Amino acid sequence: YSLLLRFIAALVIALAVNSVHYTGMLAATYHFTGDPRDNLMYGLGHNMDLPALAVLMVALTVTVVQLLGTHAHIAGLASV
Repeated sequence: YSLLLRFIAALVIALAVNSVHYTGMLAATYHFTGDPRDNLMYGLGHNMDLPALAVLMVALTVTVVQLLGTHAHIAGLASV
């Protein structure tokens, strides 16, 4: 594909991602309670719960495996 077509596609995706983000942020409502446990970052420190840590590790592992597979695929194409 041409570089111009890829650039236009990247702009469309960037616009879509930003639109979804800002639409969601606009639709969200926030309530201040003053309780530090209601902070969104509560629990992400030394007391992070095990299921959240497990999901994080699985997501990172899947990402690394996909990247390694893509690299191997591209290397295989280059050697042909």
